[in-house]
Amino acid sequence: MIQGRHTVLVLEDEPFNQATITRLVKERSDLELVHLSSDGYDAINFIRSALPDIALIDIDVPRISGLRVAETAVKSGCTIVFTTGLSSHALRAYQLGAADYLVKPIDKVHFDKAVDRAIALHSSDAAGAGFARPGQDSINDILIKNYALTPAELEITCLILSGCPKELLEERSGKTPRTIKSHLQAIYRKTVNEDPRSTNEGRSDKFGRLVYFLFALKERTSTT
Repeated sequence: MIQGRHTVLVLEDEPFNQATITRLVKERSDLELVHLSSDGYDAINFIRSALPDIALIDIDVPRISGLRVAETAVKSGCTIVFTTGLSSHALRAYQLGAADYLVKPIDKVHFDKAVDRAIALHSSDAAGAGFARPGQDSINDILIKNYALTPAELEITCLILSGCPKELLEERSGKTPRTIKSHLQAIYRKTVNEDPRSTNEGRSDKFGRLVYFLFALKERTSTT
């Protein structure tokens, strides 16, 4: 490891996405790419032997699923960020302890935010599920227990927290506009409308209020 840099494993089997993610890693002076893997079996072996700081993990990869790789990574003290074309595993990803969940195509802005979060979690030894520190409830635990969100609503919430804009929720979730609208209405009703701590001055649209509330809740979860 080069002093001052965090070691990174990239698990990705598609050449174009490999090139994109490795380029984004190499553009950062605080990251050191130590291994590029195209299948889950190879990634697990490297994680167990080299113990990288951060793993950027695709889910749909050959031999062993990225979700299985993430389980090994977490047990090894590695902080994970999922980089995937699948939105359907977002809830499971956060339950496993992902610092973030990036849905392809991945842009530099969201990549850098995800990596910054992963570095902060790893540096503070706080890579608990859903951005929580050890002993804390994760944000999805809180959304289930305190706000009674359903699994489908949690999936949409995870996409919002990963930086997905409203206009891409349909594409990245695979749900119809009508279903997306229904889920957003339910999430808004259960969270913003019901929480007395919700403050959204200056935000006239409901989606803007919801985004503000969710990110404020995430910050409270990660800093309490």
